Amino acid sequence: GFMWFGTQDGLNRYDGAEVIHFKHQIKKKNTLSNSYVLAAYEDSKGVLWVGTQNGGLNFKLPLSDEFQRTENQFLNEGLRVKKIIEDKHGFLWFASEEVGVIRYRYEDDSLTHFTKENGLSSNRITDLLIQKDSLLIIGTSDAGVNTISIDNLNIKTPSYNNYLLNKSINDIFLYQDSLLYIASNKGVNVVSKSHVINLSPSIEDKVVSAVFCESKTKIWIGTKGEGLYSLSKTQGDYILKNYKNSPYDLSSISSNIINQIFKDFSGNIWVGTQYGVSYFDPLKQNFSLVS
Repeated sequence: GFMWFGTQDGLNRYDGAEVIHFKHQIKKKNTLSNSYVLAAYEDSKGVLWVGTQNGGLNFKLPLSDEFQRTENQFLNEGLRVKKIIEDKHGFLWFASEEVGVIRYRYEDDSLTHFTKENGLSSNRITDLLIQKDSLLIIGTSDAGVNTISIDNLNIKTPSYNNYLLNKSINDIFLYQDSLLYIASNKGVNVVSKSHVINLSPSIEDKVVSAVFCESKTKIWIGTKGEGLYSLSKTQGDYILKNYKNSPYDLSSISSNIINQIFKDFSGNIWVGTQYGVSYFDPLKQNFSLVS
């Protein structure tokens, strides 16, 4: 299978051996509308959806390398889509940086737009995920968390929102469909049902841009400027380890600004940073850069 990496200079497809590069080309019709890629998602039909910085939405059919646009003008304009997911009914949900949440279905071009005007706490959306197939969890950059019922589209602000350390949400990770790890400008909160705890006081002063729970005893935390942390639990004690870029060490992480943490099917950890993608080798406990 392929891994897709979105960058400020196009979309990269990696098969484990070589990287194929897709970008906007003025003289070529079926290329990306903009090379600055913010989000990529493959839906249940194998269609790859790509959100760009100012070029709206693009999609690519499974056996093609050509990118197309939908017929929907709103999705083609300067929309900045940060996250794309699909629900059980086949609707795509888009998190936009400035204009709220959009629910869309390509087959019948149906579009529903959720904003502050009809119930959201903010139009500045940073993350989306679906819990128990039925609840859309929405992270905002300035008002914490909202939820939308997938079935009846009711918008709510969960009670735990008042207890979060910070309302600037950067990333949300759902572990085993029950625990929510909420990364904000002040560390990470863990929400179980509606009970909120602080993951670690040691990272409470960090701007956490990405969180990934590998297991009950191993959590990865990416920051904006202070590198990557791993939080491991052994015999009841938490051990916090910090991985930082060192210009003289090629096996260090590629940058201290972390954008995303991802685990592949083989269990390998990939870290998207400001300066590329680092792959973590669990045996050597170091990084290699994918270039």
